[in-house]
Amino acid sequence: MKITLLLAVFLGSFSLILLMRYAFIWWKARYGANNALLNERINFLVNRATETDGTPSIFKEPLFSDSPEFNNFLKKFPWAHKLNDLIIGAGSNYSVHNFLMIFAGFFLASFIVAMFMAESMAVAFYTAVLSSIIPFVLLKIQKSRRKAVIERQLPDMIDFIGRSLSAGHSFPSALQAGALQSPEPLATQFRLTYEQLNFGVALKDVMADLVKRLETEEVRFFAIAVVLNREVGGNLTTLLADVTKLMRQRLTAKLVIRSLTSEGRSTAMFLGVLPIVMALLMQLIHPGYFDPVLQTSAGIKLYLGTALWACVGFLLMRSIISVRV
Repeated sequence: MKITLLLAVFLGSFSLILLMRYAFIWWKARYGANNALLNERINFLVNRATETDGTPSIFKEPLFSDSPEFNNFLKKFPWAHKLNDLIIGAGSNYSVHNFLMIFAGFFLASFIVAMFMAESMAVAFYTAVLSSIIPFVLLKIQKSRRKAVIERQLPDMIDFIGRSLSAGHSFPSALQAGALQSPEPLATQFRLTYEQLNFGVALKDVMADLVKRLETEEVRFFAIAVVLNREVGGNLTTLLADVTKLMRQRLTAKLVIRSLTSEGRSTAMFLGVLPIVMALLMQLIHPGYFDPVLQTSAGIKLYLGTALWACVGFLLMRSIISVRV
């Protein structure tokens, strides 16, 4: 019974580490001084013309659920729109409704399993709440991997568009040719951009929608270059060549930084997992080893406090080795 209790607590502690890590990343990305200034300037250049004068948008409305009633209900909540943007950014085919059903399934399954193993309502609820963030973590991981693939594909795409422009093609035709020659997932996104331009949507609106779908700094640079060239004129081919050079330099810097911080990331992961693994091994070798701690309220508080500070140390190590380019 003690080992089941330890497994439930460790599962919750590991989920808490992930929750705190992504909460810190979200807070830093949303409220960081440098990021706020950068987003303010970029959004001013790219999105200042996206607000219409009361006319309905011709962009496809997001579908949160197959049920019209539930779809209209979810559209009332800002968090549903943010969750939909996260799903789109991850390249997933799930709707918000389907993702919420998966979330509920994780919660109920983990609650039932923890209740059966630990026979404690508090431990079961704690484990269920923290384990239910697993779908969100997996979605964030999928989005990060997709973003990394797009960042590697984008310089070649911009190069191809620049060469097409040099050959005399128009910008929409260059986008179409680039979408046909590029691999997924970038091909689908630029194909949609071409279709919007071909439909007659304003260039600023199309670029703003592209930035919203991909959410990478490199795509923002491309959108700014195209919009500014349309407003002030100039040689778009030369401008795109400079943007491509900047993208490749940023990509090289990211790879160098990842290589230099690999030791720190491995150390943080090792120190974060080591206490959990050692506690489980000690409980398997000596089944009553943790009884003096778990049978007293002071021992439980000490145990939870140690787990909390271990989470804080893991997050601090991750923040030290996280370098933004």
